[in-house]
Amino acid sequence: MTAVITGVGVVSAFGIGARALFDGLAAGASGISRIRSFDATTFPIHVAGEVPIPRVEERWLADACDGAAVVAPLAASTALRDRKIAWG
Repeated sequence: MTAVITGVGVVSAFGIGARALFDGLAAGASGISRIRSFDATTFPIHVAGEVPIPRVEERWLADACDGAAVVAPLAASTALRDRKIAWG
């Protein structure tokens, strides 16, 4: 069986969802800012386009993975929602 989801699952420095990306780009904003997710003072670069990852409330899940592990399922979830496919 093959599944094709044609929704848009955007997770960017502007936020989560296609609307957040569109609004940021349309406003001429930059998703680049000073790094806040970790102490970057020992690195030569102090700016990046950080993705605003939601805080994981379940302690066991927060311990099991870092914030970046949340991005792929979050993008998939927004693509499903964009396509109006019920999931979970």
